[in-house]
Amino acid sequence: MRNVAVAMGNSGRESFVPFLQEMAAADDQMVRRHAVWALSQITQSR
Repeated sequence: MRNVAVAMGNSGRESFVPFLQEMAAADDQMVRRHAVWALSQITQSR
């Protein structure tokens, strides 16, 4: 899931935001951290 979050963040696609928001609430700290990072990558590219 961590790698998926990274790939989504690198894509810059806003359509991934809902999925990343769900991942940002995951129990796994590493998944959460990378989902938040990915969201920041997507929102910075707006």
